[in-house]
Amino acid sequence: MTPDALESLIRNSARDVLRYFERRVAQPADAADCLSEVLLVLWRDRSRVPDDPLEARLWMFGIARTTLAAAGRRSGRRSAEVERLRALLEATPTDLHADSEGLAIDVREAIAGLPEAQREVVQMHHWEGLPLVDIAAVVGTSPSTVRSRYAAARASLAQALAPYGVDV
Repeated sequence: MTPDALESLIRNSARDVLRYFERRVAQPADAADCLSEVLLVLWRDRSRVPDDPLEARLWMFGIARTTLAAAGRRSGRRSAEVERLRALLEATPTDLHADSEGLAIDVREAIAGLPEAQREVVQMHHWEGLPLVDIAAVVGTSPSTVRSRYAAARASLAQALAPYGVDV
């Protein structure tokens, strides 16, 4: 990939990749760190970046996905005290379910309760706005597998959110 094409890719996609991370990591600074890792990989492996702008964007999201997994492994090694505090905070009940903020919490909890492969498809489709066929390219599986994961996730979410009158 030429330096100009790489610059264009970064200019057109870096903000979306940053949002991808912001929606998935606990701290905004962690999202920025993850983006910087993606940019380093892009620079280091620029000769491997596809020339087609859409394929290059999907390749960038694939790197982001791998970077996120590595960040998750790192965060899993945090101190026991931090993990105990997180568990305590997550276990604290809320009575926000009557308003829209509470519903947003319920939706996020329902999404978090999905199996990882289904959760990833839902997040990439609804949060990143990627079509299912593009998600298949990012995660390295067939479009039919992504469609079936998405259908299963929708069924699970519909069941989990039915008590709140949410139509999925």
